[in-house]
Amino acid sequence: MTTIFLMRHGQSQANVEGIFANGDNGFPLTDEGRIQGKWPRAI
Repeated sequence: MTTIFLMRHGQSQANVEGIFANGDNGFPLTDEGRIQGKWPRAI
């Protein structure tokens, strides 16, 4: 059986401000986003 994990990026400043941003265009991760980025390591 194959296991598939679907993951999103961590929260960025663009998410907080309601801005649709694609790629790295100057919106850093928030403190919460940095915490969320560590979650996949625990899997």
